[in-house]
Amino acid sequence: LKIKLSEARFETSIFRFLISTNITFSIIAILMGLFVLFVSNRFFAVSEQIAFSLNDLIGVIPPESTTAYDGSLIGIVTVIGIFLTLYLTNINTAVGTVYAKFPNNIRRLYARERVGNLYIRYLIFLLLLCLVFLGAAVVFNLRSKLEMVLTVLLSLVAIHPFLSLGTRSFELFDPTSLATNFFMEFIEWSQRASENRYWAFDRSFQYHFYKQAESSLNGISTLIKISWDETYLREQPFMSLLRDIPRLFNNYLHQKRRIPTKSLWFLQKAKYDYWYLSSSHAVEIAARTQTDIIPKTEFDTRWVEILLFQSERESLSKCLANERHYDVATIMDYLNTMVSKLGREWDVEYACTELIAIKNELSTFHP
Repeated sequence: LKIKLSEARFETSIFRFLISTNITFSIIAILMGLFVLFVSNRFFAVSEQIAFSLNDLIGVIPPESTTAYDGSLIGIVTVIGIFLTLYLTNINTAVGTVYAKFPNNIRRLYARERVGNLYIRYLIFLLLLCLVFLGAAVVFNLRSKLEMVLTVLLSLVAIHPFLSLGTRSFELFDPTSLATNFFMEFIEWSQRASENRYWAFDRSFQYHFYKQAESSLNGISTLIKISWDETYLREQPFMSLLRDIPRLFNNYLHQKRRIPTKSLWFLQKAKYDYWYLSSSHAVEIAARTQTDIIPKTEFDTRWVEILLFQSERESLSKCLANERHYDVATIMDYLNTMVSKLGREWDVEYACTELIAIKNELSTFHP
């Protein structure tokens, strides 16, 4: 009995979750349907006095057309179901054949794919609206011409995007086509960390922004590695990712000026002093407790720059090893853009550090 009760509670929680994900669209569809019904019935008498053409749009469906009205709504609902089935089938095919071997953060790109998700939400909203109109017609015998006009217009809007998404679904076999999500998420979190709002000075929010941004950068690095490991992605997709990094780099340095210097957005790291450079008090405490000298906490204000430069330099090494000289020259241009941006931001010290690292990479293959 306890097992059955626990299963029932678990199934109930799943059902509540499914309802909560669609409750917003359901409420909007119901309110919009009720509003259209109210307008069509409230102003029907007024429309007869104003103009005959207005009555054609807002008037009540005549009794001889009720069957056509119900059939049209059922047809629209059926077409929406077909659209959803075709699109989700393409998604499942891509996930099953391409993304199954990739890390979890790359597979989750599909869940955050904005264009397809927006279109699915629109279709679900249209489906719910049609069901509201159909329910009002069957239960309350309320059928309005305005409902049909609105439904037809919304249905026409849904047709052309489906053609575009049909073509886009083939691009989903290339995981780098979804890299824009990682770039946009990082920009979004860096903007939140730099805004002059209360959360920009709250340490809990600061650390949350850092973790989310770090996850986005790790996703970009993973995509770059995947695009190199997969032979069919090693040409244009691989270089497209590297091309977008300098743009992200420039955008971040612009946002970085407004981030508080002691924000937890900047990675904290411990700095251990040498014994002979530490104060006598610190040395005495460490000697008596038989521990190391207590480290000082510093803010790593360059953690983003390090990750972005590292992705470019690792890609440079791979292209050098495979004698892809044209790509090497292209990546060198990207690195030159990033180093020049550091110079314009007066971070000459780190710019010199990166120049030395780039020189070492080149000398490894060209002594």
